[in-house]
Amino acid sequence: MNKLMLFTLLILFISCSDNDDNSIQDNQIQIRVSNNSQYNYENVIIHTTGGEIVYNNIASNQVSNYNTFSIIDSDSFVEFTINGNNFSNTFYNDETTNLSNGLYTLRITANGTATEVDHIALELLTD
Repeated sequence: MNKLMLFTLLILFISCSDNDDNSIQDNQIQIRVSNNSQYNYENVIIHTTGGEIVYNNIASNQVSNYNTFSIIDSDSFVEFTINGNNFSNTFYNDETTNLSNGLYTLRITANGTATEVDHIALELLTD
């Protein structure tokens, strides 16, 4: 009987473990950055009250890996460079609550000519 109970617990433990890189751990917010433009983004950094995470460079129409944050609030912002020009903007605008745990994509769209950016749009999507 004890062996059967031990075997059952072992099977339950193994079946409940999750090795998916995109799995949500305890109290985590995971964000990836999507470059939805013709431009290459350089030195992409998300700044939060809990610190900053560097994504480095994200090529045109590419998506980064997920990075984990402990907090995203209305003071959080992203900064990046396009063709030597620096851009920064907030992407979470709810001043009453912090972003809930989960998987998100920060889609950054830049429009303009081949050499000059006319408009930047940020959209935080739930995955």
